[in-house]
Amino acid sequence: MKSKEVKIQGITYKVSASTDRGVEDGIRMLKKSLKPKKTKSNNGEEESGQSELV
Repeated sequence: MKSKEVKIQGITYKVSASTDRGVEDGIRMLKKSLKPKKTKSNNGEEESGQSELV
């Protein structure tokens, strides 16, 4: 099993897979999932980011 630690926005994540290609794909998917999404609300203003953890 191959693993790699990746630091994104000050948080360290550990990505594991059976191949080097799988690790790289996992890192790519992790970055995509953490990317802020822009949405439009009813009044036309744009919001971005994820909900805050409580």
